[in-house]
Amino acid sequence: MKKVSALIVTILIFVMYRPRIVHAFTFEPSDVLPGDVLFSPVGKRESKYVGHIGIVTTDKKVLHSIPAGLMKDEPDAYKRKFRKIAHYRPYEQGTGLRSAAFAEDLYHRHPEALYRIHAPLNGPCDIQYCTKIVWQSYYAAGINLGALSEKARAVHPLRLLDDTSLYPLKRRSNR
Repeated sequence: MKKVSALIVTILIFVMYRPRIVHAFTFEPSDVLPGDVLFSPVGKRESKYVGHIGIVTTDKKVLHSIPAGLMKDEPDAYKRKFRKIAHYRPYEQGTGLRSAAFAEDLYHRHPEALYRIHAPLNGPCDIQYCTKIVWQSYYAAGINLGALSEKARAVHPLRLLDDTSLYPLKRRSNR
């Protein structure tokens, strides 16, 4: 009963107190680089209320976590899942490459990772949620996105969009 109550409280806090302001630019799937971070404030299916975040791996696919485990999507397929996507890139290309390599390794080691939003950020790699994948990937590359505690749990994806390490890519105009 205590676990159910804790889960309900966590979900309520996650939904009620999530940040409301985001850079809601669309992204061009052909413009992704390893280490890029893709954030959606609201999804069509998987994350209608809390948002979602993924990281581009070394093979230029988007790694994210869903209840069935870790998932890699082609950028076009990922774009179709969400109404708006903000595209962020690390200032340092080397950081992006190192974080993408960690994410790729994580995917190969734990493709069926359990999905738990209440898992600590620096907890076991076989328990994941979308924010944790991105945070761990950058942490392995020497960056603590959002300057979060390793023990933080149920972290909203928006808290990772650290302007000291990532910058938003704006949609290009066709004019």
